[in-house]
Amino acid sequence: MPGNFDHPVLSKPSHWQSYAALIAGLALVSGIGLYYFSALGVAVITLLYLLCVLWAAYFLHFFHALLTAVIAVLLINYLFIEPRYTFGIASLQSWLMLSVFAALALMVSRAMQQLKQQRQQAQQAALQSRFFQSLAELLAMQSSVEGLLQAACQHVQDVFAWQVSVVQLSDANALTYLAGAPVATLEVSSVQWALDYQRAIGAGTADWPELGDCLLPFGIPQREVLVVASHAASDLHFLRLLTHQCAQATMKLRQQMALAQAARDASEANFKKTLLTALSHDMRTPLTAILGAVNVLADRQIVLAPAQSAQLLHSIQAEASYLTQATENILTLVKLDAGSSSLHLDWASPQEIIQHVVQRYL
Repeated sequence: MPGNFDHPVLSKPSHWQSYAALIAGLALVSGIGLYYFSALGVAVITLLYLLCVLWAAYFLHFFHALLTAVIAVLLINYLFIEPRYTFGIASLQSWLMLSVFAALALMVSRAMQQLKQQRQQAQQAALQSRFFQSLAELLAMQSSVEGLLQAACQHVQDVFAWQVSVVQLSDANALTYLAGAPVATLEVSSVQWALDYQRAIGAGTADWPELGDCLLPFGIPQREVLVVASHAASDLHFLRLLTHQCAQATMKLRQQMALAQAARDASEANFKKTLLTALSHDMRTPLTAILGAVNVLADRQIVLAPAQSAQLLHSIQAEASYLTQATENILTLVKLDAGSSSLHLDWASPQEIIQHVVQRYL
């Protein structure tokens, strides 16, 4: 059974850790700028503050990056722009530099946030792709519908820790759980609605969002519904893909089982046809022999010696016994086919069987 996938997620510091990291970074840059002001200059110090903004945008949130940019502008103005240690700005060049820094920090923060989101989306897409690939391999190994659905639910729980069940609604409006744990809050009416309208309902959808769970139908003509716990219903697109894959695998397996059953039925019908042909031949042969012997005995124009008459009577008796045994065999086969009888193994002498065949056909 496939286990959990490695899913690297960007760390999310707590609220106070975020502010502490911001303050430490800004304090470090300010200290370096004050100590090496004559060697670095305002332009280099401004770039160092921009690094703080980039760090906040990538590892924290856009709000933290925006806050860092505002604080950096104030620190640059107060500590490094003439007149220093005041918030006054003496030259137009300083105004332009601070304006460019603020605009650049804002644009870079937005771009960094988009890059972060794209990375997370790519990680999520890779995880889902690997999940569906492993799920397809797992479902392909199943030989029963119940086993297939149970394997799918267990795989989802192993990878995502989601509670998933598959329920089937019968023609008598009775719910049958094919896989997963029963859901106490699940009602027949909600399952019937999902099947009638072939739409996902419940948590995370536009229909019946107040339901405790999310219900996704397998699609016509199937009567199964995937039931997902409410905490896992945030990604409806992923759940639809999961339902579609389970539905397709279930339908394919049922078709394979139907084809296999049809092949068995055809083989059984062919066997019965061959058997009936052999039985008809075996019964026609002794009947022909009996009729021939009876006709000879009944023909008064044919004079037979006592030994010949006895031989013909013996032949009639032997063929009649054979017909009786053949009839009993046919009745036994009928009982076996109907399930009202069973085979009983017994010992038989190969010598007797060979001797009987030789006497019969040679």
